[in-house]
Amino acid sequence: GGSEEYGAYAICLSGGYKDDEDEGDWFWYTGMGGNTGGKQTFDQIMDRGNLALKTNYEKGMPVRVCRGKKIDDKITYVYEGLYRITDLKS
Repeated sequence: GGSEEYGAYAICLSGGYKDDEDEGDWFWYTGMGGNTGGKQTFDQIMDRGNLALKTNYEKGMPVRVCRGKKIDDKITYVYEGLYRITDLKS
C-alpha cells in the first residue's frame, strides 16, 4: 500500500515478473502492472504503486520488503526488513 504523496509502505517479492532479480541483499523489483494471468502482456505505467515507490526514491525513504518463500509446496511471505531504493527506471 501507499500513495504518491506519502510513498510506499511495503512490497512483496514473489517472482511474478520475468525481469525480477533477487540476490538476497539486493534485488531488482519490476514494479506493478502489465501482468495478466502471470504473463507480461503490456508495458507498465507510472501510476498507483509505481508512483508511490518513486516518492520513496525521491525522498530517500526506505520501503519494507517481504519475500515469498516456498515451504512445503506453499508460498509463505517473510518480512525481510527496510530497503533503500537506489535506482528507478520508467
